[in-house]
Amino acid sequence: MKVIMTGPDFLIELVNKEGKIPIPVAAKKLNVNRAQITAWAEVLTRKGVVGIYYPLAGDGVLTKGGVKLTGAENTVKETKTSDDLILLMKEHTFLKFDKAVNKLVIEPDTLKKWVKELEEEDVIESETYFFGDIGLMKSNNFLNKLEEIEGKKKG
Repeated sequence: MKVIMTGPDFLIELVNKEGKIPIPVAAKKLNVNRAQITAWAEVLTRKGVVGIYYPLAGDGVLTKGGVKLTGAENTVKETKTSDDLILLMKEHTFLKFDKAVNKLVIEPDTLKKWVKELEEEDVIESETYFFGDIGLMKSNNFLNKLEEIEGKKKG
């Protein structure tokens, strides 16, 4: 019987072989672009098959078996509201959309909805860049919203 392997299957095989591998290296070895590797990795991360670690500087690193590397930039928490996005952005001047999805452990569509709502309130801004990356930045009402959220937590 012939086994048919998909792109994600090849990615799993590569990560298991290497133990950990930077996203650009995986993209080159599998002859696909970084966005495709990232998309596959996001799904595989939610399934616990691979882990993604984002160092303070540089590209993400895929890890074997959902192992999460330690480091200040790899703090992951479950979230349910857009308030958690605000609290995450408190630590960043600029945050890439895909990185926010991974750090918050949410679906991309959920983050898109939050971004739209927060843009309407002038709390954050988003910008699409040359390769389709989306960047999130603080906007005029960011500090007011942050104070409101932190006040709720204390009270």
